[in-house]
Amino acid sequence: MGYVSAAYCKGIDNRPKIVLYYGDRDKPIAELIASKHKVKCYRDDGTRTKENFNIMYVGGKQYKDRYESAKVAVNKYL
Repeated sequence: MGYVSAAYCKGIDNRPKIVLYYGDRDKPIAELIASKHKVKCYRDDGTRTKENFNIMYVGGKQYKDRYESAKVAVNKYL
């Protein structure tokens, strides 16, 4: 017999998982990631929030071009 400390336990996330992308240039890689994870893909319009969904983000203004955005998304989600 033994025990597991609560520090090593993680709760179950029952929120639906989705992929959000920011711009049209990010759509192809977002759709690829969504298909691999078998989840829905949407353009971020601000209506889907972290309170209701487990969100995988693709793209954003912090990336200089779509190739950098795609590289980060693929490394993080695939």
